[in-house]
This record gives sequence, C-alpha cells and structure tokens, in this order.
Amino acid sequence: MKTEAIAHIGLFGGTFDPIHNGHLNVVQQLLQQFPFTQIQLIPCYQSPLRSMPQANATARLAMLQLACADHPQLAINTWELEQAKPSYTIDTLRHLTHQQPQSTYYLIIAADAFNHFDRWRNWSTLLTLTHLIIVNRPGYILQLSPALQNALAQHQVTHFTQLSTQRAGGIFIHTLQGLTISATQIRLAIQQGQGIEHWVPSKISTYIRQQMLYSGHE
Repeated sequence: MKTEAIAHIGLFGGTFDPIHNGHLNVVQQLLQQFPFTQIQLIPCYQSPLRSMPQANATARLAMLQLACADHPQLAINTWELEQAKPSYTIDTLRHLTHQQPQSTYYLIIAADAFNHFDRWRNWSTLLTLTHLIIVNRPGYILQLSPALQNALAQHQVTHFTQLSTQRAGGIFIHTLQGLTISATQIRLAIQQGQGIEHWVPSKISTYIRQQMLYSGHE
C-alpha cells in the first residue's frame, strides 16, 4: 500500500483589510526558505480582539484572489469567512486537522501578536494541533507573560528542521527583513487622498480605487 506524502502547510491568518506588500513579503520569504507544500492565507470574518473589518468579506476575498493569482504556492482558505461569526483559530485548526489529518500545520504569526497569544481561545491546545512560526523583525524584543515565557521555554526549537521530528507543538522564531507596513496606515492614507501604490500590488490599488474602498464613500 502506497503511503501518502505528508503535506507541510503554512497557515497565515488575518483580516487582510487590505492585503499589502508586507503580508506578501512575509509569505514569499517563508516559501523561499522553508519546504512548505503551500501557504494558506486565511481571512477571518471578524477577529475577537478587534473591531469589524472596514471592507466586507467579499471585497477582502477579491483582493486576496488578485494578490495570489500569480503565486501557485499560495492558496486562500475561506472557511472562517463562511462561518460569518467571530473567528477563533482553535476552531479553524480543529476543522483543518479533521479534514486533512495527514498534514502537518505551521501557524504563522507576527511577533507582536505572539505577545498576546495567551489571550487567544484555548491557546495551549493550539500547540497540540500545529507548530508555531513566530515572524520577528530585526531588533524587536518579545514582551511575554510568565505563561508564554514558560510555553516558549518548553516548546522552542532553534532550527526549522527540528519541527519535522513531531507533528505539532514546536515554536520557531524566525527573523525576517522586510517592509514595515500596516493596513491601518494604508486605510488612513486613502482617507487623506494619498497614493498607496508603494504599499500594495498595483492590481489591489486599482481594485480599491474602483470600488472606492476605505475612502468613506463605499
């Protein structure tokens, strides 16, 4: 009987309101440096820790589709959008591991998000379902609670290849050079009538302009 190869799937979630070059820079560098089968971009319907996104789900998905069209190793997972309720990563991971139990998952989150990881629902259970890849920027210092310091001490590995020795539970901190961009910064620039072509792909800039997103005239 032929054994099915294990898929190594990166999971990169967010509101993507809008997706921008900072997001794309992160996933492209990770794909170049690590042997992922693919990276799934997972737009949330609503973050439990943030207000409702300004652009609706249809617009945010359309922008993701435009951004990913030329990148075959990027896939869009719409499961959280389809739930039409606040999105909890634990629910998403349980769904994914039920649908594809043979796959190994790598949850990609920014270092500043990891500072608040212990506010996520069932955060310790997440480590039984996925590895964590913490994307850090040069010079940034984590500010962790005692609970997260303890989790890091127990689960951190010093090299990505060490994650392959188990199906879940590892934490790898990876420093990336890149653009420091925030979606908030982009939305504010649009409201002020400034150009955003240096922050988002041209197809996204055109879509935002055509749909009059973030300008206050949607």
